[in-house]
Amino acid sequence: MKTALGIAVLALTVGAWFFFERRRVDREFENTFCGRESLSNDDFYAAFYNDSGIAREIVTGVRQIIADELQFDVSRMTPVDDFSRNLRFLLDSDSMIDVALVEALEKRFEIEISDKETEDIKTVHEIITFVHGKTLSA
Repeated sequence: MKTALGIAVLALTVGAWFFFERRRVDREFENTFCGRESLSNDDFYAAFYNDSGIAREIVTGVRQIIADELQFDVSRMTPVDDFSRNLRFLLDSDSMIDVALVEALEKRFEIEISDKETEDIKTVHEIITFVHGKTLSA
């Protein structure tokens, strides 16, 4: 009987934590992206990368991986958004999310990314240009 009660209390505690953590992330998300225009992949590429020499597939692929792995709408994200600053809240909720992002990038673009290389990549733009550089050298 005590074991069942303990498990029920634990389940409620974990459930409550996930609920409140999700609400915190949603508030941070709205505060960060409030007032920004929503951009489709085509609009994002045209606004920031059209004359860059970086393939549309890389830009849209990186955005899609970020959306899939972080499970949030990237339509209001810009190249200067920084995972060590204004987007930190997205990584704080899951300690393994940065590993999942790297693995997804490696798989999608058939590249290898070392731990050392990830240390200097902070912004969306840095991810895109890093992947672009890796695909050129592959």
